[in-house]
Amino acid sequence: MKQGLILCEGETDKVLISSYLGGRRGWKYTEDQPIPFSDERISRYKKNGGQYLNIWAVDGHDFRSAMKKVTQRQKMVGEIDRVAIVTDHDDAEAESDRLNEILSVLRDNLPEPAFSMDPGMYINRWSEISYQDDYQTEIKMQFCYLLVPKAGQGALETFMMQSLMESSPEREEVIRQSREFIDHFQSEVYLKTRRDRVKAKLGVSMAIFSPDRVFTTMKELVESVDWSRSVESIRQFELLEEF
Repeated sequence: MKQGLILCEGETDKVLISSYLGGRRGWKYTEDQPIPFSDERISRYKKNGGQYLNIWAVDGHDFRSAMKKVTQRQKMVGEIDRVAIVTDHDDAEAESDRLNEILSVLRDNLPEPAFSMDPGMYINRWSEISYQDDYQTEIKMQFCYLLVPKAGQGALETFMMQSLMESSPEREEVIRQSREFIDHFQSEVYLKTRRDRVKAKLGVSMAIFSPDRVFTTMKELVESVDWSRSVESIRQFELLEEF
């Protein structure tokens, strides 16, 4: 039984991606089949036709261990025909070192692999990886490395703010002012890194959207929005509709 696999950084990413693909392609959460790598943070989804998709939150942006497990299973079973890694475009390393490390894991752990080691072949696009399994059968797998956001550095929070700005002029103004506040905020203790500032911009916006629920989790915010109708979401995640 062939199935797809998406690896992402955390639970918020997993909820957002599943919400998007559920609305756009009809994927629904299921527990009717055993999950590969059942000891990991993986949720399984199914759509008409008996197709399955697994979304794995790896808890960070180091995907090497997860991809090594994938290659080891693929050599024996070869059940995954499409793999996407969704990661924050948080610095220049995301475009080079992070992906090169993943490609090295594939090269070192797949028997007789045949694929390009050029990162440009996989960034925000699908390309084929082929190899031989333990039975000397050629296996082909599609692979994509999707940066969030696609254009320019940022993170999941950057993408979410852009999408939320679409929903109403009022939210757009809140986010604009929140960004301006954080951009001019100065402290030798707090928000010392660009990544922290990106997260703070969304956090301040959320507190203004709902002051009485300032501790609302990111998961609740994600689940409250129909991402499948957002132009920004479609622009970001349309490649995942290949699943």
